[in-house]
Amino acid sequence: MLFDVYGRHHVYIDDDNVPWLVDRDGKRGRIDDLVIPSDADGDEITDLLDIAFHEMARPGEEVIRVH
Repeated sequence: MLFDVYGRHHVYIDDDNVPWLVDRDGKRGRIDDLVIPSDADGDEITDLLDIAFHEMARPGEEVIRVH
């Protein structure tokens, strides 16, 4: 699953629920300090990412599941 985080970052969650930060060139870097439960669905992951990155948000910005 791919998520847009406040229009500034993309986070990819792989099949093992491991989060990866994706840069503009498509390169990925693992986010080791973020744990996604194995049974979390897309809505729950959206909420977890919003909690993890909320300090970066500006008013009106949100985490959106891209696919």
